Parts: sequence; C-alpha cells; structure tokens
Amino acid sequence: QREIQDVQQLVKETEENLQRERLEKIAESLKLLSDRQESLLKESDRFDLLLNEKGAWTRAQILSLTGFSRSQNGLAEETELVSSRDLDGLPVFMKTIGMAGRSMRDAAKLAERNPRTQTKGPPMSEKVVPAQKEALKRLGQFQNALKEEISQLASAGKENEPEEKQEKKPDEAKQNQSGGGAQDRKPPSIAQLKLLRNLQSDLYDRTEQLSTKFPDSKKMPEDARREMLQLQKDQREIGELLEILLEFNQRNAPQGVLQ
Repeated sequence: QREIQDVQQLVKETEENLQRERLEKIAESLKLLSDRQESLLKESDRFDLLLNEKGAWTRAQILSLTGFSRSQNGLAEETELVSSRDLDGLPVFMKTIGMAGRSMRDAAKLAERNPRTQTKGPPMSEKVVPAQKEALKRLGQFQNALKEEISQLASAGKENEPEEKQEKKPDEAKQNQSGGGAQDRKPPSIAQLKLLRNLQSDLYDRTEQLSTKFPDSKKMPEDARREMLQLQKDQREIGELLEILLEFNQRNAPQGVLQ
C-alpha cells in the first residue's frame, strides 16, 4: 500500500510540474504577443500624427496602412493559435484569448482605407486604437491570471512535499487505491474563476455604456448594434461557463477553495 501511495504521489507531482511548465511557456508566448500588439498600437499613433501634420495620408501611406492591417490580422491568427494549440482543458483562458484575437481582427478590418476616398481619415484613434487597446486589456488579464495559476501550482507542489514522509490513514489509502471518486477531479482554479468574473464585469459595463449612449435601440448605428449583439453573446457564454464551473466547484472542491 505504501508503494502505491508513493507512486500516486509521484504521478500527482509530475502532472503538476508538467502543467506549470506548460503554463510558463504559454506566458512567454503571451508576453511576445503583447509586445507586438503594443508596437502596432504605437504604429497607429504614428499614422494619426502623419494625418494631423499633413491633413491627409499620401498614397504610399495608405499602402502602408494595408500592410499594417495584414500585420494586425497575422497577430490575431497567432494569438488564436495559442488558444487552439495550448489551452485545452482551460475554458476560461480559451475564452479570454479568443476575445483578444477577435479585437485584433476588428482592428485589422477597421484599419483598411480606400486610397481614393479615405485619404483624410477617419483617424486610427476613432475605432482602430480602441479595438487594439481592448485586445491588450484581454491579453493583460490573461497574463495576470496565468501568473496566479502558475503561483498556485508552485505552492501546491511545496505543500505536497511533506506528505511523502507521512503515513496515510487506512481509509485514505483505500480511497487512493479505488480512485477516490469525485474528489480526484480537480476543481476549476481560483485564477480562472476570478478572470471569468472580471470578464463578466467588463462586459456588463460596456453594455451599460452603449445603452446609455443609445437609449433608443431603434436609432442605434449599425456598428453599435453589432457590438451590442456580440456583447450579449459573450455575456451568455460567460454566464453559462461561470455557472458550470461554480457548480462543479461546489460539488468537488475541498474546503478553502473559492465558491
């Protein structure tokens, strides 16, 4: 029985170490993506400076905007790849990175300019920059949650170290041998739950802003109407995800875990 317990403990520690290493690699990738998004945001500011100085963009600058749009769209693809490739089993993180990628795509599309009719604007600060800042905000939220998740895994590893030298009670050993039932299933992390609630709060605030700005929904501009529909969709998805995770947490989490 003791040997079985030792093997189970070793497997548990190995899984936690692998998960921590996995998240650390994701954090490194995310830092690079954030830095590149910051650079594209500065590029938007540069385009607006040129517009303010001359009153219009030259044809060459419009062509540069086309390249800028492609770069922003390419960054969106790389960001979304992190979700599909690295975030399996972490639904809240997947949702957050997906929202960041969508904002990047919005910025890329909004940056496109017609060289014949849009040489005088609209400026990037009108719609492109807000979309870029939204993407950066989501990336920042994701980075903070990742740091907390990694820290929790590291702390859990330290807490488990003394258990190797402790004799477990017979009923605990029996539970380990039988698989332990629901208790072996890991509850959603506190970091994911906090992130989900932050997203929910952000979406609510943005919905309130749009509702205040356009109290008559029938007179709402088309772009604002599309944003409102997307906000409502995100709210439904996040609400459903939060309900599922909290229900699972209440059923399976040990004492002291966020409920």
